[in-house]
Amino acid sequence: MKFVTALGLGAKGMSQSINLGLDRELTRQEKEKDRGARAASAAASRQHDLDLLYTRRKNEKLDGLVSVEEALRALNLDENVIAANLAGGMAGAERLKALHGIAMENDIDFNSSITATLGENFNMEELEGGAVNFVRSNLLDARVDGKIYKNPYKISISDELKAFEAIGDPRGFKKQIESAQMKVFKLEQLQDQTTDPAKKNQYKNTIEKQNNFVDKLTKKYLELENEGSAGFDSTVNSLALRLVNNTKKQRFGGLVTEDSLGNLKVKLEGNHGRAFESYLSTFDSLKNLRFDYSPSNPNATVSKPMYNALTTFGRSVVKEEYENETANYLRSKKQGDQIVGNQRQAVINISGMAKTNIQQAVKRGDVVKNNAGQYKIFRGFAEPNQNNPAGVVFFPETLAQLELYTDN
Repeated sequence: MKFVTALGLGAKGMSQSINLGLDRELTRQEKEKDRGARAASAAASRQHDLDLLYTRRKNEKLDGLVSVEEALRALNLDENVIAANLAGGMAGAERLKALHGIAMENDIDFNSSITATLGENFNMEELEGGAVNFVRSNLLDARVDGKIYKNPYKISISDELKAFEAIGDPRGFKKQIESAQMKVFKLEQLQDQTTDPAKKNQYKNTIEKQNNFVDKLTKKYLELENEGSAGFDSTVNSLALRLVNNTKKQRFGGLVTEDSLGNLKVKLEGNHGRAFESYLSTFDSLKNLRFDYSPSNPNATVSKPMYNALTTFGRSVVKEEYENETANYLRSKKQGDQIVGNQRQAVINISGMAKTNIQQAVKRGDVVKNNAGQYKIFRGFAEPNQNNPAGVVFFPETLAQLELYTDN
């Protein structure tokens, strides 16, 4: 083969090899480009699916919030209260619906019994679009992202409404009554401690409202007890004791202390006159309290178990306690008066003394001797008469009987 011919064939072969290499490179680039395009398309598809899923999830969450909002708006609640309850779901809305029914049944102002306040770390000016819109928007974002949302609004339900909500649970309902009674006692202590007339009057008005609340709860409690609702009959004694002790605390004021078990102790030393007067006042109130539940009272919340429980505890913590304290007081003064020698603690005999002289010599709660030489506890004065020219009145040593109610 000629050299020129061989060279030509070699060049041709080399050209074909180069072209083949170029074709292969183009094919590889095209494949990579195609792979990249397919990957981008797949990524876009996945993102589209995620966007659809996010939108669907967001719409589902929004639908749920809108349903809760509609349920809350049906109760004519304040905007702030609706905002405060959005996170509670339908369960929270159902609870408020039940509370609304309870309020209607028991003549309670529902809207004033449920309030919402803005937290300390939040500013009203920062809540754009109003309370409901602000909470709904931020709550929605948090729920879609799976985060915990801190609602700027806090809800508050009145003690009265919470108490009536607990009616289905005898223990819970009774606890609400006892809690209300304890508030009365604390308010009375504050009333006794303050010297500000304006504050005293403020405490007085609050105490009256709280006592009316206790009376309302107690009446409802006894209605259920009379109806034979399960569990209510077992707590009548405890409730009666609380009512008697509450009456006693109201009358004695700062003269009583209460231990952790609810037992009351009267501070008699140096306060006999005031304490014995408080016993008599408590006894009169107890008679009225018993009449409120007496079957002989046509306007009463009739409850024979309650009436008898009040009678039993009235005997022990008022009548018998008073009679024991007066007897012990008279006995100690009599013994001191009869001591021979300079240790004698003489008891003054007011027999034949004029009223002005008695006023100068003794004070209420002092033990004296009458014209028959009997030891008596001086109480004060009443209208004089022929048999009692000075009109002297003594504390009684016994109180009237408290009889249980029987059907016989």
